[in-house]
Amino acid sequence: MRDGSGLSGKVHATRDGTVSVHSRYRFDGTSSEATLGAWPRDSLDIIRDRFEEISLRVSHGTDPAGRKQAVAAKLKQEQEDIERRREQQLTFGDLYAVWQTEGLLRKDGEYARSFCERHLLPLVGRTNLRDLNDSALAARLRALIAEGKCRTALELFAFAGQVLRWGLVRNPRRRLLDINPIEIDIDRLLPPGYKPYRERVLTPEEAWTLNQRFMTIREAWTLAQPEAQHQAA
Repeated sequence: MRDGSGLSGKVHATRDGTVSVHSRYRFDGTSSEATLGAWPRDSLDIIRDRFEEISLRVSHGTDPAGRKQAVAAKLKQEQEDIERRREQQLTFGDLYAVWQTEGLLRKDGEYARSFCERHLLPLVGRTNLRDLNDSALAARLRALIAEGKCRTALELFAFAGQVLRWGLVRNPRRRLLDINPIEIDIDRLLPPGYKPYRERVLTPEEAWTLNQRFMTIREAWTLAQPEAQHQAA
């Protein structure tokens, strides 16, 4: 199609009557094609202006496609910058939320969630992963141990370690955790001679009481079986 002003191009008529206009040009010995618009969505004046802009760029030694590539590269860089800023704002709570659905073992689920929401998230949940270090965790561990809650301190240490070790092998969190902030020597914080188990044995009276409770539970379960089978039938 030629309109008499030097505009020429490849024209495709679509079912709805739209005419797409393209223009071919040569730059550095290579033939290229540029999309000028679609009539009547774009007026002929707009299409002609775009054609003249392309001709002007070629005459000044500038590849029109190069401008598009530069714009695309800029948009890509801006998107990467946005993603990088988002990563910088990821908190321990964000990591915990993903770990809870993807890394937490089902058998530990309910207890782990209850414990972490009670002890771990209030401590470091809002801390950015980039800023996370062992100071807050170590301080909390020392406080629990000083209160005689060594078992709670050990569980806090264990769950924090699970979340962070899981995060160290997942992107983008891996880039935010150069080292594991929970790599604390917990044994140095515990009282000398501390054992995570009890050595006390039951007295004969306690053993008899425990046995009676087991028997009561067993009898109740046995009596409940016929009723359960009847309801199932």
